[in-house]
Amino acid sequence: MANAQNGKGGKSIGMGTAAAGIGAALAAAAGAYWLYGAKDAAKHRKLAKSWMLKASPEVARLTRDLRGAWAHMSTQMKSTSHGRKLSVQKASPKKSAKKSAKK
Repeated sequence: MANAQNGKGGKSIGMGTAAAGIGAALAAAAGAYWLYGAKDAAKHRKLAKSWMLKASPEVARLTRDLRGAWAHMSTQMKSTSHGRKLSVQKASPKKSAKKSAKK
């Protein structure tokens, strides 16, 4: 029983996919119990809210950083030809500061 039929055109679902689905369902059930079914569920919800409020600024910062990195990558890709591989070189902060100071 390595593969099970999913009924869509005879495609099969692997055991890893099935295990991941079962794991996700178990995690959701455990989270629902922890937040709503446990004896101290009100405390747990308050704790989860404080975690979310602490994480929110960090997620926003990471999103800004990722947006800036994506913009940089887009400009690099536009400036090179489509047939060549990009060679991205990391510049250390000290070297880039020296280059900007010379200009």
